[in-house]
Amino acid sequence: MGRVRAVDGDPLAPVGVRYLTGALRAFVASPPDAADRVIEKVAVRWESARRRGRLPANHAAQQWERDLHAMLGAAWPCPHAQAFAGTWEGVLETMTSGGLSVGRRNYGDQDDADPGFARALWCIVHHLHAQAAIETGVAHGVSSRVMLEALREGSGGQLYSIDLPPMLVPQRWSEMAVAVPLELRDRWTLLKGSSRRQLPDLLRRLGRIDLFVHDSRHSTRNVHWELSAAWPLLAPGGVVVVDDADVNWGFELFLRGGDDREPLWCMADDGQRQFAIARKSSHLPPHSPVAGDSSGLGRASAGRAQPVSGAHTSLPDQPDEVSR
Repeated sequence: MGRVRAVDGDPLAPVGVRYLTGALRAFVASPPDAADRVIEKVAVRWESARRRGRLPANHAAQQWERDLHAMLGAAWPCPHAQAFAGTWEGVLETMTSGGLSVGRRNYGDQDDADPGFARALWCIVHHLHAQAAIETGVAHGVSSRVMLEALREGSGGQLYSIDLPPMLVPQRWSEMAVAVPLELRDRWTLLKGSSRRQLPDLLRRLGRIDLFVHDSRHSTRNVHWELSAAWPLLAPGGVVVVDDADVNWGFELFLRGGDDREPLWCMADDGQRQFAIARKSSHLPPHSPVAGDSSGLGRASAGRAQPVSGAHTSLPDQPDEVSR
């Protein structure tokens, strides 16, 4: 038999027989997640072939931070900018003390949050006075840390994160969420599992959210599905944020779904990637998805998000499921 190579892109990923053995163990541990991972890989390759590798154009606004604050109806220059500098310094110190750095391809083949992306989340959380925020994708927890600090300083709301460590690289498990200190975890719920498994039920139980952040698997299929699931339960004036929006067509397809979404494309500080933001119109008709139930996820609560019973914030030594 020829040599079987790992396809996850992580330099620590196994090859050959070890890869096949690890894949089999992952499938036995959680067939739905493992199957979805395979479907994602096939979908990505099929779309790349169909579109001949073509990706979205560079839409990023030169003054995206000013435009973001105008979108939110917030003052510019941002009064919270100076506090973010201290938060980012704290992130770097936490990572350095753990023998880690912040950067691209720093969690296997995945990136940590770019400073520009993190800064956008910081401002959005503050200006929305968010009570309930959801993110998919955690990795080292850099963006989680930034949002949690913004929630603590501002609205006092809650962050709900969905993620799993790499399914074939257990060496990465101990790195998950290392950027999030214990003192911030009282307002954090970390749910293990793929977004396909965890997101629908979480949205049902919360009823309404103010912010949704996609930073999990960056495929057209996954991005479009997550945004379509979250949007009906997003409060009027709420925001969705998509990291690495220029590596797939998910955000572009999502924008075609209605005229109630105001988009903004932004450039990461290092100029290597774009992220995208969409704000939901504050003026919705009486039979809008938020007021009704076109999501298929259950009727949205008319008030604030409801706490999730039985939620947990602790991180076990080893995950009990496979990667997203």
